[in-house]
Amino acid sequence: MIYNIAVFAQMYNELKKSNLQRFLRNVKLFTNNIFIYDDCSNDGSFEYVLKFTPYIIKGEKNEFNKEIFHKQQLLEFLKQKNKEDNLKINAILWLDFDEVCSKPLINALQNCCNLLENGTQEIPLIDGIAFPEINLWRSKKWCRTDNLFNKGVFVRLWKYKDDLNFEVKEGLHNSQYPKMDIVVTANNLPIIHYGFSSQERIIDKFITYRKNGQSGYLLIRLIDESSLEIQIVSKDLFIDNTEYNDNEQQPEKISIEDYGEEIRKVINNDEAKI
Repeated sequence: MIYNIAVFAQMYNELKKSNLQRFLRNVKLFTNNIFIYDDCSNDGSFEYVLKFTPYIIKGEKNEFNKEIFHKQQLLEFLKQKNKEDNLKINAILWLDFDEVCSKPLINALQNCCNLLENGTQEIPLIDGIAFPEINLWRSKKWCRTDNLFNKGVFVRLWKYKDDLNFEVKEGLHNSQYPKMDIVVTANNLPIIHYGFSSQERIIDKFITYRKNGQSGYLLIRLIDESSLEIQIVSKDLFIDNTEYNDNEQQPEKISIEDYGEEIRKVINNDEAKI
């Protein structure tokens, strides 16, 4: 049996961030069912994505702190289209646009879906599968491993059910997957995250999270490299390694003071444009 997977994602100005083409190249390897909530992009991302999928909701305004509301809206849209278009979706894979599935994960997706459908002798009912995340750090080859950057494991693959629903709350760091009972983890099937792959991206995330109320350790760790530990990511994990540079040098530490100066420059430039 071939299982039908739907990709589930939220989007905001991904052309501008150079994420859109990479994301689509990756997910088109295993599905044509791509469901997107566009958080009011203004860089052409919405129009670009329409060439690849009709399953997209256009938000009325940018509301970063209402991401779970938007996820629930997108989930209801997915359920509706699954019935109307007879898509026969078996599983939903949640990704962000600055992420891709690693080569081992893509190769194992059908087996993962079979696990959701049939369980195991020890665990006969499985609702979701969690995968670890590799955080590339100011690089397309090196990842960060200190300050919990190597501890992220998120429930990405969900068994499709008509009664799937999120616990809808406003704000940051709410559960990013629907309510479910039994979850297993596949530690050897990572997601690769490009959201910290340049200093500019780190600063953009810092400013965005701070604007939306994040503070303390979870915010400061983004620009605190005093304990920085990084390691090479194997080229074999990338199914599309066009961005991978074998000769890329290990990133040097950046002080929190230097980050602070760059953050002030970005904020001042943004205010000058208003």
